[in-house]
Amino acid sequence: MRDQLRQIEGQLVYLTGKPSAIKDNGKYRDVCVKQPKIIPWDSNAPLDFKAPAIACDHLWLRSRPECPLPMYQDCIAVGRIGYYTRTDGSLDLGIQNISPIFNVDREICTLLEATRRLKSQSQALVRANQLLRNMKIMLKAHNRAWNGVDVYCYSEHFSVDELKRKVNRIAARLDSLTAHSVLNGIPNLSKPAEGAALFLTDKHAENSLPASSVDRLLKGLNV
Repeated sequence: MRDQLRQIEGQLVYLTGKPSAIKDNGKYRDVCVKQPKIIPWDSNAPLDFKAPAIACDHLWLRSRPECPLPMYQDCIAVGRIGYYTRTDGSLDLGIQNISPIFNVDREICTLLEATRRLKSQSQALVRANQLLRNMKIMLKAHNRAWNGVDVYCYSEHFSVDELKRKVNRIAARLDSLTAHSVLNGIPNLSKPAEGAALFLTDKHAENSLPASSVDRLLKGLNV
């Protein structure tokens, strides 16, 4: 029995570790992660990989086919601590309902860079508006069910509230630039229609960017 997990039974947590074994059970997939580090999940705060963590020799996760984890590679996942039945009929604590988790640092940096480089050209504005739409979809999906699967976003630099404020300020700037461009006769500036976010298809964790990359971009744009 993993007694160290009893204090957080039922809580939502994120963990890091390397999947080392897998068992397919039809609807679900049981994955063994070696030497995971488990930290209670905060849906708003920046993700701190240096926060105090609970460590185990190994841990079993129960995920769904739409939430794959790469074997033998470092992964990040979000799930809830709960009991499961071992093959010998005994009970132990593991993590249930593994959900997708997305690092939005790359997306916010790309959006900041695209907005910083704007000179009111048609294609630049269209690109920036598309990036803005995708970022809004990601933040809207955060901490909610998307097609029956819970979805979580995180940043290592900003809280979710900070990201939303920055996105709103960028949206106001793009609206102003788009209106100015339309008045000056630049065609084809219709905003992209709402739709399914491509980011929900095939990636569950992005490589993080160093803090200096984000800081450098922020200096060029007051958001």
